[in-house]
Amino acid sequence: MTALKDKGNAALQAGKFDDAVKFYTEAIALDENNHVLYSNRSAAYAKAGKYRPALEDAERTVQLKPDWGKVGVFSMFIIKDIIRKVNEISVEVISFRATLGKVVLWLTLVELMNQ
Repeated sequence: MTALKDKGNAALQAGKFDDAVKFYTEAIALDENNHVLYSNRSAAYAKAGKYRPALEDAERTVQLKPDWGKVGVFSMFIIKDIIRKVNEISVEVISFRATLGKVVLWLTLVELMNQ
């Protein structure tokens, strides 16, 4: 189990989040009550942008060890990342609307010119 955890840690540090999840999942299969494994997998999921499983693992961590302080840190990381993604999407929607508005204006001008 420790070797799998170490491989997961190395993959997480290297930015190979899916590999990290795989190693932590294998380790969890060997020790289903290890809160650290769930906490680490939660971090890997969050870094990969997979927020639902990240939150599920954070909740499982709290169930196993209610006083585990890292869960709050990971939860804040997840929330901040979600906010960042929403902001990125908002900018893209605004840009799309502006472009769409220009297209509608252009089509209107073309229609007026053809009358």
